[in-house]
Amino acid sequence: MKQFYRIVTITIGFLILCLPIVETAEAAGYDYVIDPDTGRRVSIPLTYSVADVLTYEVDGKPLNQGCSLYIDHQGLLYISDTGNNRIIKSEKDGHVLDVYTGTPEKPFHQPMGLFVDADGDLYVADKGNHRIVHLSPEGRVVEEFGNLESSLLGKEFVFEPANVCVSSTGYLYTTKGHSIMTIDANNDFRGYVGSIEIGFDLKRAFVRMFATEKQRGRISRDMPPSYSNLTIANDGTIFATSVNTPSNQIIALNSVGKDTFRQGAYGETTDETGNRIVPYFVDIAVDHNGMVNALEQKTGKVYQFDREGNMTTVFGGAGNKLGQFKVASSIAVDGDGAIYILDYDRNNIQVFQPTQFIRTVQDAIHHHNEGKYDQAKVLWSDVLKIDANYSLAHKGIGKALMKEKKWAEAMEEYKEAGEMKGYSAAFDEYRMDFVRTKFGLILLGITVIVTACWFAIKKSRQVTRTLVDKYTKWQGGVG
Repeated sequence: MKQFYRIVTITIGFLILCLPIVETAEAAGYDYVIDPDTGRRVSIPLTYSVADVLTYEVDGKPLNQGCSLYIDHQGLLYISDTGNNRIIKSEKDGHVLDVYTGTPEKPFHQPMGLFVDADGDLYVADKGNHRIVHLSPEGRVVEEFGNLESSLLGKEFVFEPANVCVSSTGYLYTTKGHSIMTIDANNDFRGYVGSIEIGFDLKRAFVRMFATEKQRGRISRDMPPSYSNLTIANDGTIFATSVNTPSNQIIALNSVGKDTFRQGAYGETTDETGNRIVPYFVDIAVDHNGMVNALEQKTGKVYQFDREGNMTTVFGGAGNKLGQFKVASSIAVDGDGAIYILDYDRNNIQVFQPTQFIRTVQDAIHHHNEGKYDQAKVLWSDVLKIDANYSLAHKGIGKALMKEKKWAEAMEEYKEAGEMKGYSAAFDEYRMDFVRTKFGLILLGITVIVTACWFAIKKSRQVTRTLVDKYTKWQGGVG
């Protein structure tokens, strides 16, 4: 019997020791979103998983300090192999098709940002040579952009483009500090757009009022946050990321230069070990459905949003495991929704395939944006069958119910989502609809109440007069 109890005790102890391992394995199968009210992580089903890892070695040289990725409309992958001063063109499986190094007279020097237009023409931000180079699909140099002359640029201006994107009208955009430069097809500087301002700071204002001249001089050198990267969506909207700022790290500039993205803070302010950080977004990619994917370098996380700024998922991380990064430097999305992430330090590209869960979420968002609200509602219901607490699904169903004018049901969905703005809008419509549909009854009720009050007052006056008359006669009789 003692031997039996000993075996049972050892077995239970072994199971207890295994519990943390089981939890870790389960946790690895989940991603998360961030609750906008509390800032806490909320677990969701796995949204992306690693399908492939691409490594490159061309002419005996492996990829070295890769800075930028781009996937064109044909699904071809372009990598700026910055350490080797070349651009690699490959298929999505890593098969190399071509290598571009510039011209013998002027080879690439620190090539960084890339862009490929609808015709397959490649634009390279050749930072070390102070130029943007336009290449044909075959790699022939078509033209260069640089040596800009304008009184708006100033005498100390140095053109060192680290990124580039091109609009359908032929305008080139590249970041310069806290602004985005615009260059036309004739290599003329056309001004800045989307300039970031420092904004009002009470502490800085008091320092300016009471500080010494030396302290004020130091304050005057404070600069606004700088842009880190940019891209252009199919509809011409310019998406950009900024660094060294606690809020509005992601912007979306429309045709008139107005930021249309949700205002607020993006990214987490603590890393995996609990240390405080300022999010450092280094790249951004927008797919054909308008899903916005922002790459944060300090934590190695990918934050995905819809065009309204609603978070759909957070995945990735910093580390040595598959699906994590040492120094994530660039992100791109292909036509099938797969996400490619370049690791500057490991010199490889990890390819993440979307799961059915996140595909359903994205399809629901796409159908809603296309005005197919019934189909969107069905898809959101499918999402809730997998994760009943996915707040964006409740919000999506609430939107669909609003289109159907089912205000009370929409209120319940917005309540589940914790969406107070949507709940208030649904409640206002519910109240107005109640007033409209019940107006006759309300008017009748008011009429009845007013009439009853009038008769009650009239009756009370008659009773009062009768009582007064009796009291007066009684007083007269006694007297």
